[in-house]
Amino acid sequence: MISRSPASRWTRSPDVVLTDRGRHPWGWPTITTYAADHLRRVALPVGGVGTGTISFGGRGNLQDWELFNRPAKGFTPDSFLALRVAGDGVRDGVQTRVLEGVLPDTEFDGPLGSPSALHGLPRFRHASFAAAYPFGTVTLADPDVPVDVTLGAFNPLVPGDAEASGLPVVVVRIRLLNKAAHEIAVSLAANVVNVLGRRPGSDLPDGNTFDVIRGAGRTTLLGRTTVDGTAESWGTLAVALLGVAPTSVRAAWAKRSWGDSLLDFWQDFSDDGLLDEPDLPARVPTGSLTTG
Repeated sequence: MISRSPASRWTRSPDVVLTDRGRHPWGWPTITTYAADHLRRVALPVGGVGTGTISFGGRGNLQDWELFNRPAKGFTPDSFLALRVAGDGVRDGVQTRVLEGVLPDTEFDGPLGSPSALHGLPRFRHASFAAAYPFGTVTLADPDVPVDVTLGAFNPLVPGDAEASGLPVVVVRIRLLNKAAHEIAVSLAANVVNVLGRRPGSDLPDGNTFDVIRGAGRTTLLGRTTVDGTAESWGTLAVALLGVAPTSVRAAWAKRSWGDSLLDFWQDFSDDGLLDEPDLPARVPTGSLTTG
């Protein structure tokens, strides 16, 4: 889930948490902060108590999707947030980034190439991570992008209240600060793979879908699966945009040759910050919501 809040004046350092006159932008507590090489060793599990978790990585990445009643370290589908910035003063007129810090050099190595998700996409050069469970905050900055980003993730946690603390929810907040002296055009995209029905060691099943559901103050992509209802990986999955209407919605990425579904999304989003529905959907759907 994504919500937005207005920006204010910040001071910035690539190695510490962005602050607004000494306060966290959302009033969250912070116990410790990590930067540089420490980021690859940090992952905050986010999700309701007893409902499974998605880990919020030190770079802002969403890793280790452990949702189906069993450990799943290393299961990291191509689900991510992206930012497009356009206008005067922006290098080459347009810059598009994954909302993550850069990958460490070691994650580009492997017997079959890089094992890391989305390893070929551009990211922010500077990142830091601050945490006090259940809150995680990543700050991002890049000299080629005139926008500083604060990315936060948490799950509801009410000590002594199992019901309120057991909601299967990851809440994501994004805050943008325009560093330019003039207005620029900014678009955000949230992209989630429908991983329902997954079995360890197997490909994702056929038949998964996303339905677009619009309501007062929210737009939801609700994921469904056709696997048997008794399977441990049966259920529903959703990504929702709160408080603002999306500028475009995709219920599935395009069916293209190997690796080109991602390229199709990246080119489409980079072109104008909007997404068109594909002529032929991919076998496994990735749902996308954009706002700007």
